[in-house]
Amino acid sequence: MNTLEELRLTLERHAGGPEDSVGIAQGAEVRAGSIRRRRRVAGSAVAAVLVVAAAVGVPVAVGRKSSEPPPASVVKPHYRDASQLSVAMVAGSQFVLTNRGGDGVGQFATIRNVGDIRSPRPGEAGLNGGAELLAYNPGEYDPARLKQGEQVTVAGHPAWFSTALTFTASNVVPEGVYPAVGWEESSGVWVLVYTSDDGWWGHEAEKKAELSEVAGDVRLPGVQDVGTPVQFGWVPQGLPVSYVSIRDLPGIDPDARIGFGKSVYPTMQDLASGWALSVTATPDTNRDWPTVKADLGAPETIGGRNVWYVPRPSPLNSSGSPTGADLVVETGNCLVYLSVPERDVIGEQDLKRMATEMTVGSCTDAKGWKPPVKG
Repeated sequence: MNTLEELRLTLERHAGGPEDSVGIAQGAEVRAGSIRRRRRVAGSAVAAVLVVAAAVGVPVAVGRKSSEPPPASVVKPHYRDASQLSVAMVAGSQFVLTNRGGDGVGQFATIRNVGDIRSPRPGEAGLNGGAELLAYNPGEYDPARLKQGEQVTVAGHPAWFSTALTFTASNVVPEGVYPAVGWEESSGVWVLVYTSDDGWWGHEAEKKAELSEVAGDVRLPGVQDVGTPVQFGWVPQGLPVSYVSIRDLPGIDPDARIGFGKSVYPTMQDLASGWALSVTATPDTNRDWPTVKADLGAPETIGGRNVWYVPRPSPLNSSGSPTGADLVVETGNCLVYLSVPERDVIGEQDLKRMATEMTVGSCTDAKGWKPPVKG
């Protein structure tokens, strides 16, 4: 794999990889991966990843596989826009959200134990490592299969523990049936907290306790607009924000991804590709960036920023749509990556205008991030 390809994967792989991350970000992500690997039975590697245009996904909507979608007659009251999130952890929790995001159907998050993130030896016996989370907007989830499970109590409200929900493949989990705790919020949002640890068979009681502990600290205090390090003053065709994925936990290198328009893939996936237009903003600390920058050739300067427009197929993106294009912007401490699958629909001048009318904050500190599109 050449350095251009490695950079592209870094930009598109939201969780980052140990070979590309630095500092505490590397430790957090490597530890999260180590926890999963150590607890997983050999042979269950994450080989079932969705590899479509080099995209990787966060856990997919289980309701679409484990039960039928809600009837068309179900009223779906408006709860949040795609660029708004509401999932949080209670103050003082031992768990934190290392990644969170959502689209028009719901939200996803990765929950990890602070002790595991900070520990030099993650996966300590007896430590609850955390879980994955899905939160469906009102009317988007049919709980019939979930309610066939055991009724439990989480944070004082009714919930169900099930071992019969199927989760499809993503960069976090291989496809499989995993234990989950789910409940309905007063807002009508259905929340699922689950784990992909393969060793749960025969240890259902232990997993129920661990998931209930994580679920007990989950809160949905209110919908808030998402902040990202980039804000656009203009978007081609007026495309709406349809997807966001951010990492803004203090102490971990932040990054953000934004999807505009309609995706060609199923909803509730953390995909860097598939949207009519996608944007990734990440710190410029990638160790291969100097070499990649040299290989890209002489940049164009737009608004005092170095810009490279790269039609596909190209070394920068050899696995994306051959009819697409990418624009890389070097600005401040950020690398901003704009991608389109069809350059005849959204062309070079469109992407360059976005770069011209783009304001950029810090890609190493999430404080001060603003909504992705200027109001």
